[in-house]
Amino acid sequence: MQDCAVLKETLEIAKKSLAILEKQAAGYTALQIPDRLRSDLEERRREVAELEARFKEDYNEAIAEERESDFLTSEEREEELKWDTKFSNSQDLLASLAAEAMAEYRAGQTQALNPETL
Repeated sequence: MQDCAVLKETLEIAKKSLAILEKQAAGYTALQIPDRLRSDLEERRREVAELEARFKEDYNEAIAEERESDFLTSEEREEELKWDTKFSNSQDLLASLAAEAMAEYRAGQTQALNPETL
């Protein structure tokens, strides 16, 4: 979604720029608009259209990904809840085990772990 936010901000800036150019062009009749202004208007309109298309595409992709992640099966939700409960109920035990491990380390009762021997 962060990319969408950046793209949206860029789009808003381009729209403001286009509005300024259109306001300048409004001071002329269609036949009197200077070539440079006409060119800038066309370029800015293309840019805004492209940015709008990209934003719409990116936004739709982000929404689809979000929805996909929201559709956990009830079994997966139960499993997540079970683990959340176990972890939240085990904080005191984990703190106790950590304190015990630190005491053993300070007492020199530990040895370096060698992953090759596991």
